[in-house]
Formats: sequence, C-alpha cells, structure tokens
Amino acid sequence: MFAYAVGLVGAMNTTVGAVPMAIFGFSLIVAGVFPPDPVRGYPPGALTEVRAGVTWQHRVHHIVGAPIAFLALWGSCLTIAGHLEGFWRLYTGLTAVAGLAFTIRTALAFQKDAAYTGLVQRGLILVYWSWIVLLAINLAIVQAPSMSM
Repeated sequence: MFAYAVGLVGAMNTTVGAVPMAIFGFSLIVAGVFPPDPVRGYPPGALTEVRAGVTWQHRVHHIVGAPIAFLALWGSCLTIAGHLEGFWRLYTGLTAVAGLAFTIRTALAFQKDAAYTGLVQRGLILVYWSWIVLLAINLAIVQAPSMSM
C-alpha cells in the first residue's frame, strides 16, 4: 500500500489521496501484527465462549487498527474522486459510499456478535480492494503512453 500511495502521487500528481492510502497501509500492518484471539467460534473450531487470559492488547490493537484502515481508505476514495473524471469519478464516489456503508455494517454486526459479521467484512474488503486494483490498472494504462516518451 505504501508503494501504491507513491504510485498515486506519480500518476495523479497529488499527495492528497495518497496520504490516506499510506495510513491505510500502516493500519493494516498494525492490525496484522496484533491479530485478535480466536473468539465466538471463529476461526472454525475455536471456542464460542471467551476464555480467561485473552490477550486483550492484541485484540484492542487489531480492533482499533482495522476501522482506522477502512476509514482512511474511505477518505482516500473521496479525495481521489475529485481528481478523476467521468466513469472513474462516479465509480470512486460509489466505492466510497458502499465502503462506508459496509464499514458501518461490519462494526454493527461485530457489536451484536452476529454470525454474519465475517461475511459483511468480506463484502467490505471486496468493494475496496476491487477499486484499488481496477484504479491501479486504469492509471497504468492511462499513464503508460505518457511515460514512454
């Protein structure tokens, strides 16, 4: 994500959308370094009740890092949309709307201890990561002719 953020600066000639993308990358590192303990039957085979001695520090870092990551990505969508035109502006704006909706829905499902929390979270990941990949491909295609001169 850090390399992607640098690529955004080069391709779009702006740091405004790249900074939240870098924050997204850093937040993913935090969430990955501090994985939560298995809880509520996830992953499959884990206990459904909370055990004594849960490493709450890991869980707290993960639970705080993940929302920051997705809110930073939402901010990146909003700021990058302003630098795009036509279809890509619309698609990026709709990604921001859908991403925020999935972020809120994931948080609510997690709070309710809903069985479908993981499914909603996967939808959130699909919306944002699809946009990241498709935008990268588009920028590479658009920028490639101008870079070869």
